[in-house]
Amino acid sequence: MSLPTADRIPYLDGLRGVAIISVILVHANGYFGGHFPLEAGSKLLAVVLGSGWIGVNLFLVLSGFLITLSLLDAKASAAPMHHFYVRRALRILPLYFAFILLVSLPTVLGRHLPFLAPMQADDLASLGLFYYNFRVALFTHSDLVNIHHFWSLCVEEHFYLVWPLIVMMCPQRRQLQVCAGGIALSVAARIAVVAGQQWELIAYYASPCQLDGLLAGAFVATAMRSAVCRQVLFRGTRAIAQIAVITLMLLILVQGHLNIVAGPGTSIALTLIVGILASSLLFAGLLAGLTIGEYAGLRRCLESSLLRTIGRYSYGIYVFHLVVLNISNTLIEMLLPAALRGSDLLAKPALAVTTVAVSLALAMLSYHYFERYFLRMKDRFACPTWPFAGPANETNIQQVTAAIRAG
Repeated sequence: MSLPTADRIPYLDGLRGVAIISVILVHANGYFGGHFPLEAGSKLLAVVLGSGWIGVNLFLVLSGFLITLSLLDAKASAAPMHHFYVRRALRILPLYFAFILLVSLPTVLGRHLPFLAPMQADDLASLGLFYYNFRVALFTHSDLVNIHHFWSLCVEEHFYLVWPLIVMMCPQRRQLQVCAGGIALSVAARIAVVAGQQWELIAYYASPCQLDGLLAGAFVATAMRSAVCRQVLFRGTRAIAQIAVITLMLLILVQGHLNIVAGPGTSIALTLIVGILASSLLFAGLLAGLTIGEYAGLRRCLESSLLRTIGRYSYGIYVFHLVVLNISNTLIEMLLPAALRGSDLLAKPALAVTTVAVSLALAMLSYHYFERYFLRMKDRFACPTWPFAGPANETNIQQVTAAIRAG
């Protein structure tokens, strides 16, 4: 069974792999002792796993970066705007709607499965029209166990509706201003939610509050096309990443955790206001540094075959992983008494590893026997490609930019 054959940048696949593993870790952290266990060792593990939500921000930074590169290439080549939307739809929608249909069938057939939440008409409407994140944030404050992760896909879809128009209409300097202004407004929106004593997670699920990562990635992609901005970006990238790491570590020391889920006597306000911004800037800084050839050790790790394979199939893993996680947990609770499950120090990592492995297998099957038939149609709406890499010197940076423009 061969891997997908589209042109790929190895370390970006590795970053996707890190992102989806992080997301699975934070979801596995909710089981076997929960997010805030009392035992010292379990508490430390929960702090580490509970920080895995930053994988969502890594996905958003990558999306903003790659989508903006694609749009700038399309703009330079005068490619029709609808080509972008068709290609995005062919990549995302077939598996998305097939999965929703699959998890809805038991409800339609009047069956109840212990690991599937019943799907109602308003649930399906919010998923089909991509407003599930707003529905959860503003109205229900509850989630559907097997499809709740699609809130982040809704955020991306909202971004796809607006950002291509901005890229096509604005010069690059104005795009950079829009990115910086949008990041500031996103932080301000989260501050307003927290200060207004609303349900705190509105500041996490609502699209206007989640623009940091998307626009940070878009900023890096846009800055790469300007010689002046590129120099400033490249000189500051390491400092940005270091400051972001220090900020996240201080948050853990101050709060005792970096969770996005509140527990008894704990607050997530700083995580929402500062943590989201810091993680977005961290990944934007790392992405910019990797692009110019810095962080050679990290690049080698990201280009390992395992991370690249997980990254290549990360979309399918993302779609399937919550169902796999819930089925695995249900089977463990049904088949193994509590005494045999062992400590959550073992159970949580074991659940996460099982979920990654099974989800990867399902994603590979889905790709090769379902998704690829839709992906072949993308060639009819081809845009310039953007394979690039190289050491950090101005000559190669110019060659990188030329390669991106030429595809």
